[in-house]
Amino acid sequence: MQTQLIEHIFEHSQQLILTLDEQGCIRSINPYTCRLLGQSADALIGQNWLERYVPVEEQTQLQRHLNEVRTYQLPHVTFSHHVIDVHGERHAFEWHHGFVQSDDKLPHVACLGQDMTELETTQQHLRFLKDYDKLTQLPKMDLFKQLFEHALNMAKRHQQKVALFFIDIDNLKIINDRYGHQIGDELIQQVAKRLGTAAAENHTLASFGGDEFVLLIENADTQQLFEHCELISELFSQPFQTQLGEIIVSCSMGVSLFPDDGDDCATLLKHADIAKNRAKSDGKNQFHFYQSGMDAEINQMHVLEVEIKKALINREFTLYYQPQIDSQNQCLLACEALIRWKNPLLGWVSPADFIPFAEKTNLIVPIGDWVLTEAINQHLRWQAQGFPIPISINVSPKQLLNPQFVERLLNIQTQYPTLNLAMLELEITETTMIEHPDQTYPLLEKIEKLGIRVAIDDFGTGYSSFAALKRGAFHKVKIDRSFVSQLDTNPEDAVIVTAMVRMAETLGLKMIAEGVENREQLAMLQSIGCHHIQGFYFGRPMLPEHCTEHLRQQHIRLLCD
Repeated sequence: MQTQLIEHIFEHSQQLILTLDEQGCIRSINPYTCRLLGQSADALIGQNWLERYVPVEEQTQLQRHLNEVRTYQLPHVTFSHHVIDVHGERHAFEWHHGFVQSDDKLPHVACLGQDMTELETTQQHLRFLKDYDKLTQLPKMDLFKQLFEHALNMAKRHQQKVALFFIDIDNLKIINDRYGHQIGDELIQQVAKRLGTAAAENHTLASFGGDEFVLLIENADTQQLFEHCELISELFSQPFQTQLGEIIVSCSMGVSLFPDDGDDCATLLKHADIAKNRAKSDGKNQFHFYQSGMDAEINQMHVLEVEIKKALINREFTLYYQPQIDSQNQCLLACEALIRWKNPLLGWVSPADFIPFAEKTNLIVPIGDWVLTEAINQHLRWQAQGFPIPISINVSPKQLLNPQFVERLLNIQTQYPTLNLAMLELEITETTMIEHPDQTYPLLEKIEKLGIRVAIDDFGTGYSSFAALKRGAFHKVKIDRSFVSQLDTNPEDAVIVTAMVRMAETLGLKMIAEGVENREQLAMLQSIGCHHIQGFYFGRPMLPEHCTEHLRQQHIRLLCD
């Protein structure tokens, strides 16, 4: 019976099974392996496995591994290497190797291979996402800074100049608000491609994030730099083709020079950014080279700091709420609290402008405390109206790591005796966990013990995402909008999101997709198995007094079973 079972497995297994002699030649091989290699068993037996079907660069290490298995008669060890199929394509396999003695008493190695090609492809894509911007395919800043440091070292050695361009697309926010982020993202892609066409051999173009780019030019000549600024401006003078037709945008640029304006990456970036901001404040669609007098920009930052402090005192901040919906039953799951600011001096100030600044100045801590208090009060107001809507609240890294934050959470139940802590959800970006793991995870465990839920925000944007899930005390994961924006047009995104959803299911986590703007994206997510949705398709962020009425008009159930 056992012999029959072994023969059945050998004949019908969908894994590679073969045995190798001391020379690495095939002595037995199953039908599945024959099909992959495109030859019969009679033709394959006797062929050298390493030389014929293993990539050259992997052969030496594999040979050393097989020798150890035979020499020490190891019964079971694992090893990974690629196999080249009949079409010349590589497949990734995880192998289980073990020493066996054949009927003729000769030492053989039994090999069983599991195809890991799909997993390897996913991992390679995630590694790419770590160093390269998903939208533009350009290097991210961490990689760019490494390249920049190398260029600076070479410039110092050869006494050459290095130029740093800071390029910003003008008025992209207006395009996003008017046409949607999908068109905005398409425009960013077009801009990246067009900038790439102007890049020479000594140029390095990278994404600074969003609508901003940086360009490194080595061995820079001042006259050539002026000409390149004019060339980039000329590139923007031509319309960009989008789904909605032609769109014309301009750009603002700032340029700093090594060694004139700084001798390290951080200083040159800062000065190029200041020059770019001066170009924008002077009317946009132009470029400026950094000058020392531009440090007056710092004074503007001081104004922003003062206004934020006054805004906290004068209650200028407002919370808007965006619904999170279960698309299977049209049931409201929660509302995410999103801060907005209208200042008497500055007008409407985008969170993208004041939140990063607040992070740098630690003003994010009192702002975050106000958001927490206001969101809880709004939840209790809804609860009093008969709608105990759960509230999702963004927590910044500095707020989470502030020693008083957990203490504040501990006192919430005493301060709000009618509050069910399970109705609060804190959204933590995966960056927080990656940069401060030793501090973050113990804090999250304390929060979970209080009954407060924790979600990972912007999931998938870093290679550490999957490791973070295994360690953290989370109940929900938010798929970053960058994966959702092209889900209905990019098959690769669909594969990645499917893998995320399956992984979350395995770990018992809920999954929600943010940035859903159209029916096609919704249908694709539902087909994948992700039914929890947040985005303009179900509702923009809105004032609390408009929220419940909007949801009723959209036939969204305010109370879930």
